[in-house]
Amino acid sequence: EEEEEEEEEGEVFLYGEWQTEPWDPPAAKDGVVPKNDRGNVDLHGAALPPPGTVHVNLPRIARVARTLGIDYAAALVGFEFHRGGKTTSRFEGVVVCEEFEGRLREAHAEEEARLVAAKAERERREAKARWRVLFSAMWTRLSLREEFAMDEFAMDGGGEPDFDETRGDETVDREKRARSVADEEDGENDGGTKRVRLGAAAEVEGAGSRTS
Repeated sequence: EEEEEEEEEGEVFLYGEWQTEPWDPPAAKDGVVPKNDRGNVDLHGAALPPPGTVHVNLPRIARVARTLGIDYAAALVGFEFHRGGKTTSRFEGVVVCEEFEGRLREAHAEEEARLVAAKAERERREAKARWRVLFSAMWTRLSLREEFAMDEFAMDGGGEPDFDETRGDETVDREKRARSVADEEDGENDGGTKRVRLGAAAEVEGAGSRTS
């Protein structure tokens, strides 16, 4: 009697007759993929796609199918659980009719090859631009050193410019004028900051040595 009471108090599972029959999903017809109310195909739990369709799981495959005008549905393969109890659907690939699978894969391979080539070309242009900037900076630095006959180490250490007497007469004359102006202004300065005028538009500032 006690066992009968426990069974009566427990849950009794009831099912309708339609719930006891195997589910037969609708098949694809006229190149159209059967979809659920949300517009996708549920493949959760290793479920098979609808009859007459195939699951194609490739990156960016939906864009290729849309470009070709092929009817497709996103494949729902599971769910992702996040902090705070939030759940989001996880989609991988698309479901298309079997007759479009070969065409879709070929178009996808061509599109991927195009993307790889475009990426390589973009990286090549960026590399050329970086090299151009580097060479431009190097050329500018060498031009300035030749223009004003400033040796790099002399400039960093505050020493006298290193003149190269083997260059052209015009450069040598410019160097001599720059040196004479520098000597004149050094005599007028009291050891503070000095400004040496080189040419009509260039000025070089340097810290003079203080004497005790």
